[in-house]
Amino acid sequence: MTPPAGYTVQTAPPAITIDIGDTAPIENVDAVLNENPSLSGQVTIGAGVPGVTLQLQGPSGPLTTVTDANGEYTFPRLPVGDYVVSITQDDIPAGTYIYTASRSHPVEGDVTDADFALGRYGTVLGAVLDDTGAPVPGVTLDVTSVGESSSVTTGGDGTYSVSDLRTGQHTIAVAAPEGWEIQGPATITVTVTGRRRDLRRSELHSRRRRSRRGGCRGRRRSRG
Repeated sequence: MTPPAGYTVQTAPPAITIDIGDTAPIENVDAVLNENPSLSGQVTIGAGVPGVTLQLQGPSGPLTTVTDANGEYTFPRLPVGDYVVSITQDDIPAGTYIYTASRSHPVEGDVTDADFALGRYGTVLGAVLDDTGAPVPGVTLDVTSVGESSSVTTGGDGTYSVSDLRTGQHTIAVAAPEGWEIQGPATITVTVTGRRRDLRRSELHSRRRRSRRGGCRGRRRSRG
């Protein structure tokens, strides 16, 4: 017998012989099928994230599915074997990133923990001021994060903004422009928490105020 897709034969029916003209009913010719295992998980940013597309590669060929309202997904009735499930940056909400983009799972029985966690990008705002509190435009600041670095320049009002920062600590360092010297710390360290959006805004707002009070101030050198 050939089972339907997603099932395997546990017990096949026995072979039977029917003589010509035999009209007696044949009973207890049963078969037992097993439903193949499933691979499932959840995509979260604290809570589940709906509408995320996932791809599955393995013995069953490429498959796709989408997370439900709770961020959960299932690839049902898979042949036994090794699978890789993945998501891409294009398939997740704007302003978020993927900690681990793919996961490998041997499927012999049901797999229920193929989960993906997303993080929220953070933004840090601050200013470079002189010793009178006036803004200093055109100052370059170097931003160092784990495994990457970038730079930003203060605008005409002395402020700067660093966006798309992942969860963790980030160091912002200022170098004195020509004719200036640094007064106070030249480096500050900020922490992006990756909390829910409403809390993150509040925290960044207070961090911005702390950056302005304790940020980098310059003092112009005498040209005597």
